[in-house]
Amino acid sequence: MKLRFKVLAVAAVALGTLLAGCGKSASAAPKTQNVSVGIVGADKTVWKAVQKQLDKENAHINLKIKEFGDYNQPTPRSRLGTLT
Repeated sequence: MKLRFKVLAVAAVALGTLLAGCGKSASAAPKTQNVSVGIVGADKTVWKAVQKQLDKENAHINLKIKEFGDYNQPTPRSRLGTLT
């Protein structure tokens, strides 16, 4: 369980860093982007920490966290683009 949490934490930081570095433009006013994240299990606290870090860095990214009860639900929805 600790290994899973560490892997998720590293992935969250990497995603936050990647998203924070994208799209910064000095000529245009920053526009907030909504990013949907589908999760299974108790990962919501990790993604809330990522959102807090994105807010702290003024990344203008709003994470929409969608929780699923099992691994079978996200796959069809992500293929259809209906994760939100």
